[in-house]
Amino acid sequence: CCYDLQKFVHYFVKGRSGLPFKLNSLQESLASEVDSPWFKSLNRISERRSGKTTFLAIFALRELILHPNQCVAYVSPSLNISKAGFFAEFKNLLEELPPELMKTLRLKIEEKTSNSIRLSNGSVLFIVPASCSSFRGMEISTLLVAEYNEIRNCQELKEVYRPGVRSLIELSS
Repeated sequence: CCYDLQKFVHYFVKGRSGLPFKLNSLQESLASEVDSPWFKSLNRISERRSGKTTFLAIFALRELILHPNQCVAYVSPSLNISKAGFFAEFKNLLEELPPELMKTLRLKIEEKTSNSIRLSNGSVLFIVPASCSSFRGMEISTLLVAEYNEIRNCQELKEVYRPGVRSLIELSS
């Protein structure tokens, strides 16, 4: 049941109030696209404050906890904004997962730095600046690009990451 993003959210993701999180219409649309069997990449522009960052954090969380040994990279024009937005959201979601899920999956946080989180299942999340040298040569399974229309070398970045990338999501305002 939990490989489906909407069911994953329903069962395991809590909102700031502690109540189950409910996807908005944009997030539901994105979830339907990423859950299709032929999903490889997604490129979407939507208005500011529409839930894109939260969606990416939920997607990254599901990928990392349900698929061992994954490497998810979150790229944006500003590392500081990424830390305050996406990374903070991801950490909150991870910490709010039900303890019984963490116990069932035998999952815990192995290492936490200012730019990464490594889980006990071998999966790791990195937030990186939009620079081709950030992770050249690293095997990345999922590349999340925020505000891609503000990244001057976005196509070049995708070429650097492409060899091992299983899925690519680009969202922008």
